[in-house]
Amino acid sequence: PDVFIQLPSPMVTLRAVVERLKNVSDSITLNADMNGHLTLSVATDVTAIDVKFKDLPYPSLERYPGAVPVPNATAQVTISSAHFARVAATTLLNPRGVILCMSDNASCVVHKLSDSNDAAWMTFHIPV
Repeated sequence: PDVFIQLPSPMVTLRAVVERLKNVSDSITLNADMNGHLTLSVATDVTAIDVKFKDLPYPSLERYPGAVPVPNATAQVTISSAHFARVAATTLLNPRGVILCMSDNASCVVHKLSDSNDAAWMTFHIPV
């Protein structure tokens, strides 16, 4: 992926924002960078809304030799707000961490790590 960052914790904040944005538009644009910024945007004929999160960490890659984060990398995808809301709603499972991986205008994947160990996770591929 071009960008991989940890989503805001607690996830209930993100879930509430996405639920409200879903009521404004059928699609949501995610723009993220490796500096820890994430912007959720929706636009209609009468309004445009941007919600910004900052200081989001990116996960350690020490388990993956050869994988090196590109410091100023950015990625943007436009996805269904309903699909993203369903992924955000699974935070009721109380994951230890939620990682967003994006390739610019190509893919959006969300990984949720279980609270017990690194061996258990859920992966969601969201159509772009």
